[in-house]
Amino acid sequence: MFVLRDVELARAVAYQLVPDAAPRDQIAGPARLAAAYEQMLERAPDERDVRAVAAFLVHLDALFCLAELTLREPGAKSPLISTVLAAEAAGQRPRGLATLFALPGALAAVDPRLAMPPGIAELPALAQRWKVHRAQTAELLGDAVIDALAARLRRHLRLAARDPAEVVQLPAPAAPEPAT
Repeated sequence: MFVLRDVELARAVAYQLVPDAAPRDQIAGPARLAAAYEQMLERAPDERDVRAVAAFLVHLDALFCLAELTLREPGAKSPLISTVLAAEAAGQRPRGLATLFALPGALAAVDPRLAMPPGIAELPALAQRWKVHRAQTAELLGDAVIDALAARLRRHLRLAARDPAEVVQLPAPAAPEPAT
């Protein structure tokens, strides 16, 4: 797990794991990792490991979005998701595939800070692809799959304290009344 806790090492692994190939080949490695993540959740893993692997898998989801930035229609459904999550292919899906694509939605309900990689919101085209992927995944997998994964994650992810980046604003003191 230490590899995934180091940003540069995790990035190098991610780029090796997602080849520029046919959809089924693109998702093969990430699906295997998501299947291993499912198994990890059945044990009593360290919360830091659960978070590190979740963040890594969500980053892989972002790479799939990034690969589709050149689509003619920014709001078009994802060809990758249409292919690998198609109902007719449900019996042939590699183990872990549903978890791979459902994870951002499940994390949004458990710990939103992990649900989307940092920086996506600052790139409008990528943010649009991210929204398309999330909506299409929910449509094809259904809320029950995402909710079940969220329930499993809740057992391992404690609600963290507020993000220190959030600024708490105290009420301003009342202005003194003018003397008469």
